[in-house]
Amino acid sequence: GIAVGVVLLPELARALKGGHQIEAANIQNRSMEFVLFLTLPAAGALWVISDEIVRVLYERGAFSPDTTSIVAGTLAIYGLGLPGFVMIKALNPGFFAREDTKTPMRITMLSVVVNCILAVSLFPLFHERGIATAEAVSGWLTALLLFVTLVRRGHWPLERALAWRVARLIVATLVMAVSLEYASGFLADRLAPSSPLLEQLAALGLLIGFAMVVYFSVAF
Repeated sequence: GIAVGVVLLPELARALKGGHQIEAANIQNRSMEFVLFLTLPAAGALWVISDEIVRVLYERGAFSPDTTSIVAGTLAIYGLGLPGFVMIKALNPGFFAREDTKTPMRITMLSVVVNCILAVSLFPLFHERGIATAEAVSGWLTALLLFVTLVRRGHWPLERALAWRVARLIVATLVMAVSLEYASGFLADRLAPSSPLLEQLAALGLLIGFAMVVYFSVAF
């Protein structure tokens, strides 16, 4: 996300100062595609195999199956918020390149308030997962408000190509997630705590590699 912002801001500022509105719109739309291209599959994978990731990496000694369940649930929720968190880095340059720093700050402050209210409200019910849910919701809220503001101001021209490509990325992510669910069941014995650590790591690496092959094949 930081890398996207660092690269996008100077390019967008250069295009706007040169009066190249079409180029600026293309830069913004392609940056959004790139962000979602990388973060949607990550979110899908974290949702499906969060238990396997946490179990293989941490479930040893005092880290019990109950602890794995708590941490994995929290990781899965943060995974769902990942695209929103990174989209913020791609949307902020649309304001900064136009020398507008107040709007992103106001939207961020509003999201912080929502985050705090949700965290306080959900923690008694869902504990750590309530905090993670509050973070994910506030991240998506920030991204949505930034995007809607840019569109309403005419600073982000809506593009059919972007909508169509994002729809296909979502389909690719869903196909990958379903395939990963079946694959993780097939390797369940090798991912169990009773298996040797190297065998667990190899099985987890195989799952990740399989997910990448499925996603990129379907996406392209």
